Amino acid sequence: MVGVLARQTFACVLNTFAGRKYLWIKEISVWQKYLVVRQRFAAPMPLASSRSVRIAYPNQSEIVMRLRTLLAPLLLTAITALGIDTVDACTRLVYQGPKGTIITARSMDWNEDMGTNLWILPAGMERNGEVGPNSLKWTSRFGSVIATGYDSASTDGMNEKGLVANLLWLAESEYGVWDQKKAGLAISAWVQYVLDSYATVDEAVKDLSKENFTIVTAGVPGRASLATLHLAISDATGDNAIFEYIGGKLVIHHNRSYQVMTNSPLQIWPRDNRAGIVPPC
Repeated sequence: MVGVLARQTFACVLNTFAGRKYLWIKEISVWQKYLVVRQRFAAPMPLASSRSVRIAYPNQSEIVMRLRTLLAPLLLTAITALGIDTVDACTRLVYQGPKGTIITARSMDWNEDMGTNLWILPAGMERNGEVGPNSLKWTSRFGSVIATGYDSASTDGMNEKGLVANLLWLAESEYGVWDQKKAGLAISAWVQYVLDSYATVDEAVKDLSKENFTIVTAGVPGRASLATLHLAISDATGDNAIFEYIGGKLVIHHNRSYQVMTNSPLQIWPRDNRAGIVPPC
């Protein structure tokens, strides 16, 4: 990945409360003690080649301790704001701090180990939507660091411009029937397409709202059910957007105040949120 990452922090939260294992990146940032990927680097982070690079596991117990120290206050704030006693679902939140500090974090409350790995993916990769004929085709504009689910889908990640994308479960999702009139994009590649293609939330919203492709869902590994997911993105300025497919139609919520997203129910918070209240998800 080439380029200087902007001011934001990307941290996928280990599910420390349930004690489940989740893969974390080694210390590569100025916040080394807290094992997060900081989006302000003193120099570019080059790849030795144009191939994808898999990142190894750090020490598990150290990760749990340091992530609890860093992220517990953020999660507590979200829980308090939502007025709930327990958190029993995946949660993604964005902290907007002083001096332009932006931190995006998420928990992965899945009921089994998804065999998550972290990968560094370079710019310039030729890709397709992986749904057969008439798959969407593109070339990655930006390098990214991503976390996988079952090593078959990009579930979370950050690109070199500071754009972060997170996929969370949403049982109400309906993507519609793909008639192949538009190009198709596998739901497993949704996050990767966004990270490959856009530098900011605003850029992503303007382009994705054109609906130039259709999301094509598939079965969850080891399960009979289809994947039903919604997408949250944030950028280095603290801007946020949430993308949901309801009744086969794309619904976009774009506002800096969309700092928290979990699973059901649907995202119905008013777009005109002048009070700056954290929206329920």
